[in-house]
Amino acid sequence: MGSAPLLGTTPGRRRLGALLVLLVLAVFAIGGSTATAATLFGAVSTQMAGGAPAPAAGALVTVLDPSTDATVALATTGMDGTYSAVVPDGTYDVRFDPPSGGDFAPTTVGGIAVASSKRLDVVLVPAGLARLSGVVRDADGAPVAGALVYVGPSNGGNVGQATTGADGSYSLTAAPGEYRLFVAGPAGRPGLPET
Repeated sequence: MGSAPLLGTTPGRRRLGALLVLLVLAVFAIGGSTATAATLFGAVSTQMAGGAPAPAAGALVTVLDPSTDATVALATTGMDGTYSAVVPDGTYDVRFDPPSGGDFAPTTVGGIAVASSKRLDVVLVPAGLARLSGVVRDADGAPVAGALVYVGPSNGGNVGQATTGADGSYSLTAAPGEYRLFVAGPAGRPGLPET
């Protein structure tokens, strides 16, 4: 028995079909954007002078194109102070506006490179105050938990203090000015003066 050609399978129609597929792929490659989506996420906290950071629920996070100042994405922090925004891979300025009803100053962090995902945590402080934070490490580079960190004027006194966490980190606020930073280690910890 002979076989009859199926409809639409003649050589001319196969070439036309292949040409249409190539044309569609070319149009998609030229006109369709293939920018990779990235996630900018983190936490926003507020911190009063001498106090510990607290989650900033309801803060507005605005991701801006630094060349045009156009808004790329918006997010609002949840009850735990966290936020997340999907943006194309790129470099952005990120503005953090405090929740309404507070005395906290807005802040903008510039030049944030976002590729795939990027964590950006921010602590908002009251207008007129500055935040000082860091990690206390011993001579071997290991974090020191339980160390007392305090700042004061060079002529004595104490403007603010904090105790380092398990990872050696601390955060405190003070009015802008010149201060000395003092660190006292927990009892029995070599390399730091004891409290």
